[in-house]
Amino acid sequence: MVFREALGGGRVFFERDIGFYWYPQVESLVRALGEGAWPVWSPRFGFGAPMWADASHQIPYPITWLHLVLLPATYYKVFVIVHVMVAGVGGYVFARRAGLGSFASFAGAVAWCLSGPFLSATNLYHHFAAAAWMPWALFALHGALVRGKSPALLGAVVAMMVVAGSADVVLMTALLALFYSAAFVAGDAAGVGPRLRAVGRAGLIGAGVAAALSAVQWVPMAAQLRLGSRLALLPADNLYWSVHPASLVDLLVPRLLADFPLRGEAKSVLFEGRDPFLSTLYLGLPALAAVLFAPLHPARRLFLFAAISFAFFVLLALGAHTPLLPLLLHVQPMAIFRYPYKYLFPAALCWGVLTALGVSVWTGPWGARERRQARWVGAALLLAGLAMLAVASHPELAAGWSGALVEAGHEADAAAHVAFRVSGVAWMSVAIAAALAVRGFGSRSTEWAAVAVVALLAANLAGIARTVFLLAPRALLERRPALADVIAQGTGGHRVYSVRYPLDWMRAHLKDAPGVDPEWTWFLGNQERLTPPSGARWGIEGSYDPDFTGLVPKHVTRLVERFDALTDPRARTRLLQVAAVDYVVALVPPPAEGLRAKAALPSVYTMPIVLYAVPDPLAKVYLVGAARAMDDAPAVETLTDPAFDPRREVLLAADTPAFTGGDGLTGAVREVERRSDRIALDVEASQEALVVIVEAWAPEWTAAVDGVPSPVLRANTAFRAVRVPAGRHRVEMRYRPGAVPLGLAISLAAVAGLLVAWEVGRRRRESVPG
Repeated sequence: MVFREALGGGRVFFERDIGFYWYPQVESLVRALGEGAWPVWSPRFGFGAPMWADASHQIPYPITWLHLVLLPATYYKVFVIVHVMVAGVGGYVFARRAGLGSFASFAGAVAWCLSGPFLSATNLYHHFAAAAWMPWALFALHGALVRGKSPALLGAVVAMMVVAGSADVVLMTALLALFYSAAFVAGDAAGVGPRLRAVGRAGLIGAGVAAALSAVQWVPMAAQLRLGSRLALLPADNLYWSVHPASLVDLLVPRLLADFPLRGEAKSVLFEGRDPFLSTLYLGLPALAAVLFAPLHPARRLFLFAAISFAFFVLLALGAHTPLLPLLLHVQPMAIFRYPYKYLFPAALCWGVLTALGVSVWTGPWGARERRQARWVGAALLLAGLAMLAVASHPELAAGWSGALVEAGHEADAAAHVAFRVSGVAWMSVAIAAALAVRGFGSRSTEWAAVAVVALLAANLAGIARTVFLLAPRALLERRPALADVIAQGTGGHRVYSVRYPLDWMRAHLKDAPGVDPEWTWFLGNQERLTPPSGARWGIEGSYDPDFTGLVPKHVTRLVERFDALTDPRARTRLLQVAAVDYVVALVPPPAEGLRAKAALPSVYTMPIVLYAVPDPLAKVYLVGAARAMDDAPAVETLTDPAFDPRREVLLAADTPAFTGGDGLTGAVREVERRSDRIALDVEASQEALVVIVEAWAPEWTAAVDGVPSPVLRANTAFRAVRVPAGRHRVEMRYRPGAVPLGLAISLAAVAGLLVAWEVGRRRRESVPG
């Protein structure tokens, strides 16, 4: 069973985005709900970031609310299994609706839902969830175009993709729908007009229903996009993690190149210096044997749709290695999506459709053409198998062509790896060739040979699938970093800057732990260092963290980029102080002045993890008596100027009136309430002053002083400030993005409208006699 190890034995999903991003997101969501706050703002991601508007949080996605009754590790197991089932059943019902038999539909569904690209996305939770709905979109589109069914189902499926959190997959599905509609229109030259009208009706109604139902997610996200940097990606960002043409061998030989012990230079060329974006690209050699029969199926439109779409999406996945995607990046909305590897999701679905077509040919009656095809395909697979067996049995042949790629000292490992991977595929090729020979040369009905190949397909994909999921003991995720305990004991706050290092450097400094998976050690090391945003799991705020989503407001991103670019230790310390950063986590002494080592903790690295205390940081909430207005660029430079005293003065945005209250300000600020989406302060000031809150400014933050609305000013380029008169006052601040209730209202109205339309239609059908 594919998920046997995940369901039992205390193992949990943790790899990459699951452990680094998903768990902190879940903790932030549950903490916000537990506080009685709206889940709209994450105060511990960097200096604060939108929650609901970030679709990867999946807040409107129905299954997300199981977090209220399930622990995160248990939830994720349910999440993965449910979406594999959704994908598989969707692949099956689409193939059945397209006219294929149950056995062929089953084979195609298996080839899709157990494919390497789809299962590898389990650590890309929002893309994985959305991709599971792709075949359902084709199912609904086929019903609307061919059977005249309501396009509302198509809209509902696309809406599920949107609230699942992946605009990328929505775009891919739109491209699939475009190809499918083109095949539908081209199938009958005499009826082009009615078919175009059917496509237009399905597109307009489906898009309208999808937009209305998913407004709860896309309206807040669209409002946030204009504030962040996602709409201004550079081509290098879009094309990063392109599939190298050499990696296409992994489509048919599982992880041949992905697991190869590559030299650093070769790894930089093939995988851009990192691990592959998807752990396996394997589509299955047995499926290839079926795909090669797909052109013989009488459903020409379905074949052309699947074949052309497969080739198109593979070309897109190659990214920078072909001119196609760079050309399309000049067209919106293509330009806001990154990592071309993702285009292998729809390619894998099309591969499943081709597999279903081929298996349908296998199990049908055979004539001379089918037998001839079987003989040709069988002969080709036999020759390929024999050639691969020769390579597997003579490792020196592999060493000859791969010598320049192998990491020094790993030549024997490389030869063993090639022999192991290639021999398995070789014997499968020989076995399939034998089955095809029986069917191709047999004089009687020998459909059992097709059944045998499909069984081999399912067993092969299931076996490979068990290696796709990288699992870890539950204790690895439940382990609380020692740094979190040290920080909790301190007298300062809980805002931390964790120094970032090159990935290769960190991996090179990991200790060897016999019997321990290196990825467990890698994850543990990042967790121990509180690599952002993982500190949010333990209530620790981030600071100068990278923007992972492109949704962080530009003014915050600019401040972070300036901090990263600084080489002057004194200037870096000043920016740490201005940002109310209490601690710095580092493996080697950080380039900042005056930091005091507070604790040195043993780690999985060859050096201890050191916690440094920042000298005299600003409080997270404080009073100042003066303000200057200036543009962001000079303001950032002023913040690092020793002549600037942030305890006396604050820098406001250029369009804000300057403010001078005098030098004799005395007073105090006390937090009365703090939740994820709000903060209440008691303020006492001897004269008119500004209350500065060192947390990210966003236009949706509102403030009231003694119940009277007051503007929230942008302070020190990235933070918030509110003007208060002399005396004692209550200042309340809330994050209330208007796009959230607006989107929610639109979606609820759409649900109500669809229910009314369904009820009216039901009554009409019941009133029709007979």
